[in-house]
Amino acid sequence: CYTILGVIHSKWRPVPGRFKDYIAIPKPNKYQSLHTTVVTEFGQVFEIQIRTYEMNRTAEYGIAAHWVYKEKGSVNASSDFDTKISWLREVIEIEDLKDGNEFLNNIKLNIVSDDIYVFTPKGEVLDLPIGSTCVDFAYKVHSEVGNRCIGAKVNSKMVPLNTSLENGDVVEIMTSSSGKGPSRDWLKFVTTMQAKAKIRNFLKKQLQTDNIKLGREMLERESKHKGYVLTDLLNTKNALESVMTRYSFASEDDMFASIGYGGVTTKQVLVKLIDAYQKEQVMHHPELAIKPIQQSELNKAKKKRLNGVIVEGYDDFLIKFSKCCNPVPGDNIVGYAARGTGVSIHRVDCTNIKSMEKERLMKAAWSDGDTSTFVVQLMLTCDDKSGLLNEIISLIAQLGYSISSMEVHVKSDKTQLKKAFISLGIFIRNTMDIEYIIKKLKEISNVNTITRNG
Repeated sequence: CYTILGVIHSKWRPVPGRFKDYIAIPKPNKYQSLHTTVVTEFGQVFEIQIRTYEMNRTAEYGIAAHWVYKEKGSVNASSDFDTKISWLREVIEIEDLKDGNEFLNNIKLNIVSDDIYVFTPKGEVLDLPIGSTCVDFAYKVHSEVGNRCIGAKVNSKMVPLNTSLENGDVVEIMTSSSGKGPSRDWLKFVTTMQAKAKIRNFLKKQLQTDNIKLGREMLERESKHKGYVLTDLLNTKNALESVMTRYSFASEDDMFASIGYGGVTTKQVLVKLIDAYQKEQVMHHPELAIKPIQQSELNKAKKKRLNGVIVEGYDDFLIKFSKCCNPVPGDNIVGYAARGTGVSIHRVDCTNIKSMEKERLMKAAWSDGDTSTFVVQLMLTCDDKSGLLNEIISLIAQLGYSISSMEVHVKSDKTQLKKAFISLGIFIRNTMDIEYIIKKLKEISNVNTITRNG
């Protein structure tokens, strides 16, 4: 190739600065060729490319050509083959790219863009895309060099790590085994996809360890707050498996890491763990199970009437009604002995019951003849029309009930029809009042659905 180049330059005058030797220093995708631009005696300018047949196969068919000729025995040494496809491995290493455009831009940057050639202190030549920094160089040398990089010298002078390199620079990377490793700020100035991928991998592994530790501490603290020992919960049969299945965790550490970075909450995990633990406890200690309350049992037991509720066996507790389910007379209820706040009354179908400690649940029932009033929250979905609110308010008044609160939101659906969402708080005495009110409200035209909140 070089002989042919000499013949060409002896016949035609070369254009200064337009000669490129990709044989001595191949491109990252292993493209090899001599490029020269010459001027004829008539002033015509044209480019000539000189390469061997094997070089031309790579130029024409790309890196895939190496698989074909390796299978045919053209590539004798596997190490030579590995060198040829090393750039492809670097492409595969790319992780955590936001979208396809970012991936494509990185490919273009590292394969299509022009390169610079810099030297190690020992004289080894490394090719990098234009705009590469000292950190890009460090990761080009080796992952560990990049991870332990603490400083750099360019042409024997100390420079910042984000310094852009130029053709012919001699770069020396200073490392330390006690360093903290790459900083997230490095991602803001590195240009090669290899460096970005390796920095991300390091940070991911480092943060994984920190998140696992944090997640475990959070779960232990919350378990202790609820009166449980985390090791007891995790050692419960099928407890951990149920959590891993529900949230698609690959391992226990994966679960802790997810809690640590906020993927799931401690409450979400503990609900499953405590539920499995309590089921196992009931299996071995049936007396802990909560049985449906019988009125005959209440009549025989020591009772005390508190705010319309009878709680068996307790006469000094303060009663309060939970806001999560808003129980009213007629609902099946259960008491929960909370720490320092007395007994909270819940509906038996309240979603929060599942996460409560079974040993703190108590039998409860509504007392007969109680005239106390309670607030029920209803959510109405309606087609918006003039006078709708007035019609609803007038109906509630005619039925003899009082409104405690009202909140209205009007939104347009996909068909551009306006929908009114009305949250209505009404003073009632029992569930029969609720059923009666809902029945009458549904008779209003334009009222589509009514649901009870809580």
